[in-house]
This record gives sequence, C-alpha cells and structure tokens, in this order.
Amino acid sequence: MSFFSRLFKSKQPLTLEEKIAELKGLDQQQLIDRLNTSEPEAYNCAIIAHLAYCPTLVHHALNPQTSQQLKVAARKRLGTLLDQENLTVNTLNGDIKDQAVLLQICGYSGQAGMALVEQIDNANLLLEVAQSGSTTQIRQAAASKIEERGVLEQLVKRAQNKDKAVYKIVKNKLEIYKEIKAQEAQMTQEINAICNQAEQLTKRSIDDIFHARKLQIENAWNDFAEHASGQAKERFHSAMNICRQKLDEIQRHEQERIALKNAEKEAKKEVHDVLSAWQQLIARLFVQPTTEITRSEIADIELQQSKVFTDAQNQALSTHKEEQKAEELKNAAHSLFSTINEHGTLSQLIEQLKDASEDAGPAIKQRIIQLKQYSQYLIDAEKPEILGRSQQAIEAWNAKLKLQTQAIRDQLRKVSDLLRRGSGAVSAGHVGRSRAILRDLEDAKNAAGELPNHLAVKYESFKESINKLGDWHEFAVTPKKEALVEQMQSLVNSSLPPAPLADKIHKLQEQWKELCRGGQNQDENLWQEFHKASQEAYEPCKTFFEKQSQEREQNAEQRKTLITQLNEYLDAYDWSSADWKEVEKTLRIARDAWQSYWPVPRKDIKILQDEFDRLMDSLYAKLKAEHERNRLKKQAIVDQASKLLEHTDIQEAIESAKRLQSQWQAVGHCKRKDDQALWKAFRAHCDAIFEKRSQENEAQRDEREQAKMKALDLLQQLESKLDLKGQDYLDARADIDQINVEFKNIGELPRADSRAIFEHFNQLQESLQNKIREERHALVELQWQTVFTLADELRQLERTSISGADISEELGQFQQRMIEVKRWPADSQHQLEERLKNINALAQQDLDNSATQLRMLCIRSEIVNQLQTPEEDKALRMEYQVELLRNEGLGQATPAEDDQNMVEYLDLWLQQPGCEDNAYKNLLERFRKCWAIRV
Repeated sequence: MSFFSRLFKSKQPLTLEEKIAELKGLDQQQLIDRLNTSEPEAYNCAIIAHLAYCPTLVHHALNPQTSQQLKVAARKRLGTLLDQENLTVNTLNGDIKDQAVLLQICGYSGQAGMALVEQIDNANLLLEVAQSGSTTQIRQAAASKIEERGVLEQLVKRAQNKDKAVYKIVKNKLEIYKEIKAQEAQMTQEINAICNQAEQLTKRSIDDIFHARKLQIENAWNDFAEHASGQAKERFHSAMNICRQKLDEIQRHEQERIALKNAEKEAKKEVHDVLSAWQQLIARLFVQPTTEITRSEIADIELQQSKVFTDAQNQALSTHKEEQKAEELKNAAHSLFSTINEHGTLSQLIEQLKDASEDAGPAIKQRIIQLKQYSQYLIDAEKPEILGRSQQAIEAWNAKLKLQTQAIRDQLRKVSDLLRRGSGAVSAGHVGRSRAILRDLEDAKNAAGELPNHLAVKYESFKESINKLGDWHEFAVTPKKEALVEQMQSLVNSSLPPAPLADKIHKLQEQWKELCRGGQNQDENLWQEFHKASQEAYEPCKTFFEKQSQEREQNAEQRKTLITQLNEYLDAYDWSSADWKEVEKTLRIARDAWQSYWPVPRKDIKILQDEFDRLMDSLYAKLKAEHERNRLKKQAIVDQASKLLEHTDIQEAIESAKRLQSQWQAVGHCKRKDDQALWKAFRAHCDAIFEKRSQENEAQRDEREQAKMKALDLLQQLESKLDLKGQDYLDARADIDQINVEFKNIGELPRADSRAIFEHFNQLQESLQNKIREERHALVELQWQTVFTLADELRQLERTSISGADISEELGQFQQRMIEVKRWPADSQHQLEERLKNINALAQQDLDNSATQLRMLCIRSEIVNQLQTPEEDKALRMEYQVELLRNEGLGQATPAEDDQNMVEYLDLWLQQPGCEDNAYKNLLERFRKCWAIRV
C-alpha cells in the first residue's frame, strides 16, 4: 500500500476494550465528562472504578434513576476507597444521611462496615443489620450493640436455627436481663420482707428482745435502703417511728417508776437502816464471841425498830413487809445468840469436828449446819468468811469418814478374793501357789481387823486344806519339763523370722500340754519358768501378727466403705445430666483406691471383690453407653464435614464447618481410639475446606492472633477470680458471666493454639463452677452451723431457767450473738426468737416432752431421706409408718414435697425447748445427717 493510500485511509472506531484502556491516562474531570448514558454500561462502570471520592460518585451510588449495574459499581468503588483509606466513614457519613443506605455502601468494605456499625444508634436498624448483614463480623457486631430487650427478643426468634453466632450473643444478653430481673425481684422481695418485719414489730409488746430485734431490722434495711422504692421507704420509716414512740413511752414510764421508787426508798431510809443493823449483828455473831455482844445491843436495836416503824406509820408509809422482815431478823438474832451460848461458836465447832471420832462427828456436824442456816438472813449484808470454812470442814470430815469406810471394804473384798483364789489353787494341787496366797491373806486379814463370821469360817477351812495337802508330785515328768523349759528359753531373743519362730513355740507348748494331761505333776515353779519363757519368746511374733491382722482388717473396712460410697454414688447421681469427665475420674480414683487396700482377711476377699466388680461393671456400662452415643454423634458430624467439600460457595462451607466445630465441642468424649480417629478425619475435612480460602489467610491470621491475645487476657481474668474467697467470689459471678460472654464471642483462634486455649477455658469453667458450689455450700453450712449452735445454747439457757437460776446476763449475751448474725437461713431466726420470748413461761413438762418430739422428727426425717433408723427406734418408726399408711394410703411424695417436709421438720425441731443433754446430742447428730442431704 502506497504512502498516500495509508495517509488518507478512513479512520476506524475504537473498540470497548480500547476505550477502557484509554481511561488510565485521564484526570478526574475528564473521567466525569466521559460519563454518558449512551455509552455501554461496562464503559461507565469502568469510569466509576477510576474515580476518586466526589459528588458524582456519591450521586450515582444514591440516585434511584441510576441503573442498578452503575449503582452497584459506584458503591463498590466507595467500598474500595474506604479499604484503601482514601476515604473515611466520617466523611461519607456527612454526605449520606440515610444510615441504611450508608450501611449498604460500607458493606462493600469489611473495615468500614464494622466502624459504621459502631456509630449506629437506631435499634431497629441494628436489628436489620444483625439479621441480614453482608458478613458474619458485621452481623455479630450489630447484635452486640443492641441493648433494648424488646429488640433482642425479636432478634433471638429470627436468628434461631439461622445464625448460631448471633443467636448465642443475643441469648447471652437476654440471660443477663433475666438474671438482673431475678436479682431485682429478689431484692424487692427482701425489702418487702424487711418492711413486713418492721410492721409486725409495731404490733409486738415491748419485751427483752424488742430493742435487739429493732436494731437487727434496721441493720438489714441499711443493706437495701438505696435500692428501695419510695413506697417501701415510707412503709419502713413509718413502722420505725411507731417503734421508737413505743420505746420512748416505755422509757418515760420506767423513769417515772424509778423516780417514785427512789422517793419511797429515801423516805424509808431509817427503816432499811434497822434491817441492816439486824443483819450486821447476825454477821458479827458468826465471827465474834457472844460475850462481846451484850444483850443491851440487841435491846438498843429493838428500841430503834419500835421508834422507826412508829414514825413511818405517822408518815403514812406502807411498811408492812419491812415490819415482817424486821421481826424475822430479830427472832433470828435471838435464836442465834442462844444457840452459840449453848453449843459454842462456829469457830469452836469447826476445830472440834477436825478431830471428832466416827461416833461424835455427826452431832458436831449437825450443830455447824444448824448455825449455818442463819446465814439465809444475810440478804443485804456480806456473808462472813467463816461460813465457807465451815462448809469446807464438813466436806473434809465426810471425805475422811468415807475413806476410812472404803479402806475397810477394800480389805474385806481382798480377803474374799484371796480365799477364792486359794481354794482354787488347793483344788488344782498347787502347793506353792496356795502357800503364797495364804501369806497374802494373813496380811489382808490383819489390815481389815476382825473378819465377818462367813469369812472367818472360810479362812480356817483354807488353812486346814493347806495342811492336808500332801506331797503328791510325781517326778517322772520333771526332767522332760525341765528340758522343755531350756528349749523355750533358748528361743528368747531368737533371730528366726516371726512365722517360723511362732511355729516352734507352738510345738513346745503342745508337748508341755501332753506332759500335763491327766493332772499329773503340776509343778508350779517349772510352769512359771516355761510360761515366762514362752511369753518372752513369742513377744516379737505377737507384735508381728497383731500388726498384720490390724492391717488386713483396716483394709477390709476401707474396701467396705468404698463399696458403700460407690453404691450411694450409683444410686444418687443424676445420670440424665451427668458430668462424664467427673465420672471417669471417679472410676479411676475408685480403682486405684481399691488396689491400695491390700491385703485383706482371706474370708472377705471373694465377697468384697465380687461386689466391687459388680458396681464397677454397672458404672462402666453407663460410661460405655455414653461413649457410644458420643461416637455416633461425632461420626455424623464427620459425615457432614466430608460433604462440605462439594459446596461451590466456600464462605457458606466455612460457616458450616465452624458450626460443625461448635457441635463437636459440645459432644462429650468417646473411647480414646475412636475419638482420635474421628477427630483426625474431621480435622482433615475442615483443613481441606479452610485451604480453599487462601486469599483470606493473611487477614484471618491477624484476626486470629488478636482473638488469641484477647482470649489469653480473658483467661487471665478468669484465673484471677479463683483467688477470691467466700462472698467476694460469689459477688464476682456477674463479672465472670460477662467474661464468659466475651470469650464465647471472641471469634476464631489460631489453629495451633485453639485446642489448648479452649481446653484451658473449659478447665477454668469447671474450676469456677466447682468453686461456686463449694463457696455456696460452705456459706450455707456455716449459716446452719450457726443456727444449730445458737439453738443448742438456747436449749441450755432453757434448762438453766427452769431450774430457777438467774440467767439475765446469759440472755443478754445470747441476744447480742443473735444480732451479730448477718444472714439467717429459712425461718430459723423467727423460731429461735419465739423460744426466747417464751423462755420464762416454760414448765418442766415442756422439757420432758422435748426429747420425744425430737425423736419423732428424726424418724420422720429418716423416712423422707430413706436412711436407716437406729435399732432402739425401729419399732417406733414402724408404728408411725403404719399410722401414716392408714391415714394417707400408698401415695409417694415427690422430691419437692420431701424438701418441703424437711423444711417443716426443721421449723418443728427449732421450736422444741430444753431437751436433756445426753438425748439431744445423739438426736441432733441424726437430724443434721438428714438435713445435710437437703442443704
């Protein structure tokens, strides 16, 4: 082709690809100018993909007139700019007011979508995002921001069986609402209970515990006052004002009474001086010779008495009781004065009693007692020290007389025993032993003095029997016995092991018995040597066999105890919601413990082993069935995982794999071999699925590392909670639940660390739950221990009160201890307060009936808890059950009814007063054993 032909050749139009290629060299305005609806959509979309952020880009992203393809391209471009950080959410938020549209645009950017969700405050919009957000992260973030309970309840219904991660987040939030509501209801209930107690207190009469009860209610109110409603506060303060008014009125009356009493006391001062003068005179008569107290002193007091009471009558004072008392004291002074003149002073009688004979002592002691009786008139005067010495003198003389009598009785008892032993020795032909007994008998006879006739006759008969006993020994076996003695003595301190040594000793003893058969040649001296050598030689064997026997018996008892515990475990454990890890641990510990309790007595081996094997087979059967159920569940999960490889939507496959992983974690253990094989297969399927998303690995790796750091931080926070104790730990439960929610929503963890982190988390959960149970149980146990201790103290106060003793101080101390109790379980406080209120109205019959009532409560509690009743009460239990069957038929109570029965029995137990000590200790142990099952 010529140059001219090429120069003037007609120009051909550009293709679409060439037009798009030209766009790279254009500036922003040129790109905007080339947007033309007459151009193909692909060309306009390519222009949009090159635009920077500008109004034109926003216009095409929002304009309803724009074609769908161009609108999507504009929104994707905005998402790309956000990901490239060439555009911020705040800038976009300023230009686009519709948050729903803004969220759709930001959905094309993972980071921007999450940032925008954090800025949304509209609950309904968050609900929509949580339900239909473009990514799992955005849906979870929206769900986490929703706080309104009504919106959460809508979302939990929509997410169930559709989005497990969102469902779990919302479900945990609703659980928190539920717990908060329960706590508020509990607090309201406790506040109302305190108000009711305050209002009941206003109806109660003023008694010894009114003030203490008021203080206790006020202390309880202080714990809840800031949470109380206005109505509750008005109720409480109104009741407290009434109580204070009642106390003020009582105090005013008491002050008036004291004022009147003091005025009367001042007016009767001279009267009381006369009473005091008589008492001081009686006190001096105990310590001073009567010659120093003349009758003129008595006459002076009588004259003073006559004048004082005459003046009192002139003043219109009521002195009838004082006149009677003065006459009693006057008569006592005269009588005491005469008695001392007749028999001597108290000091003289004490000296006489020290050296008094058995015959004269009783009369002197009676005179001392007669003088001491006058001390009852020393009501307001200090009792002389000589009264105490007189009582000591009486006790010393009684003890001396008792010792003398007992010594004689002991000697006569010894004489009788020696006569019995001597008669036996004579009958057996033991001459040496008989003569030795005779020597001891003569010593005892001399110490006892004159023997009673029946012992004297036996003594003479015994002496005559010894004289008649001839030398009947036959000496044919003596050399053989001497040889046996030498052989036995050679075994003393032998180096033989215990078993062979015992066998040799036994053989020598059998030979000795053979020589002594028929009663021949019972040589006592040789026998004593042989027996002594036997005992010394056998001592190492005895220790060895006793220790061996004790070990066997102890091991048998340990095995029986273990069997009992396993039986109780098998029967009482809730297998429908079993903790199988704990079951496996229990079985392993039981097996190790069984093997450690060895050896046992031969007679017990088979019986115990058969029972143990039966129990272990039963437990392993339950464990094996659980393992098989778990194996089938895991096999089903593996099968589902294998089918995920066929999915074309990799994101959906990954989400499904994650759900299967959660299901796998929820399934318990199976046999180790099966578990490892299934896990290997399941892991391989999951790994194959995750390999397909290679383009997302880097971002996911960073996300997983962040999740790992957060998980480790949360685990550390959980570990720190385990260091708390008692109520502090229980109060931290809300923090623990919040940490658990954060952990469960933490997202995916690095594959290498995930298993260890989740195992650590599960271990911490188990430790936290165990600690909750332990701390709660410890607190409840402590509360009930306090209640039963106070009940026992009150029982002792009741017994002391019924005896007539003054227990005012002890009652005050007891009331203070009740006030110091912060929390009372059940209705225990009310029961003890009622007993305390009625303590002065108790009769002996109430205390006598208490043991019977408590015994029946123990029997009823043992029936409810299916425990054995002691042998002495089995007949009473049978009688009660027959009566129960006659009245109520064969119906069986539910566990809830049994719990209610035990609460009723506890109230009845705490109502019973003053049971005697020996019966109460045994009954309390039985009842607390029953109550511990229900706590």
